[in-house]
Amino acid sequence: MVSADNLPFDVLPLVFRNLSCATDLLSIALASKAFNGAAIPLIYNSIIVNVAVVKKLAKKAQSPFQTLINRPALHRFPQSISISAVPLDRGHISEQFYITLAIIVPKLVNLSSFTFNAQAFLPALLPGLANLLRITEISVLADTLDCEQAKLLLQIGQKSPYSQQARGLRRISIHSPSPSVLDTLPEWIERNGPSIESLSVKDSALVTSSFVRPLLDHARNLTHLSLTRCPNLDHWSLMKQLEAVPRLSKLQLGIFTYSPFSGLPHHLNSLKHLSLYFMISKPVESAHKIKMIFSGNVDHTSSFTL
Repeated sequence: MVSADNLPFDVLPLVFRNLSCATDLLSIALASKAFNGAAIPLIYNSIIVNVAVVKKLAKKAQSPFQTLINRPALHRFPQSISISAVPLDRGHISEQFYITLAIIVPKLVNLSSFTFNAQAFLPALLPGLANLLRITEISVLADTLDCEQAKLLLQIGQKSPYSQQARGLRRISIHSPSPSVLDTLPEWIERNGPSIESLSVKDSALVTSSFVRPLLDHARNLTHLSLTRCPNLDHWSLMKQLEAVPRLSKLQLGIFTYSPFSGLPHHLNSLKHLSLYFMISKPVESAHKIKMIFSGNVDHTSSFTL
């Protein structure tokens, strides 16, 4: 008779992946040695530090990164890290949390995705990220990086010394880039150009259509472009430049001005999802006219958001 205890080991991870609650995985890991062996890689596959986790850390729970330091056998499991909140120590950002994170990041040899949308201490993590050969996705809040720190970004996504082919970054997302980061961005995009599929820049008054054009020229395989909260970006001028990225299928733009419309380009053949976020009040008829423009000229667009 087949029971959970005598299922083939390879089947267990397939079953456990369907669990929606992380605490269920933790409980299963305690059930038996076989269950533990199947559940532990899933528990540490994706590490998320958000407000809920920070509250637990405030109650003296052990950081997942400290657990990884204490147990080197777990280093091969994490593939994704996402940090949107950080613990505090006596009202200040916990320095110990960042020290632990800076120690462990270079040791996570299979890490492919890193998201860090918290304040401060990002520069201390950049050298470790540069040493990771499998990193393909990075999303950071970069408002405090100076010139030297921004140059550290160039080292992320370099090709493996064991292969002549560059792995490169597939997704780059920059929130509130400092002027130094924007100065570095064109070279960063150029170094990873063939592999980049998604580019997002949010919250920058320095981003203009003339700034974006060289980025598009180096990222010909781009399929997703998001430029939001960039008040000096002319959306119609940008539309004309999108001929540089013929594979673009998803576009998100923030609209700050009603610049004159001079006709929608006909090169948006692959566009499937379009989102326009109005940062100024818009009359209902204006929204309707813009929707008619896109619906009439890009009739293959399956998703349209105003």
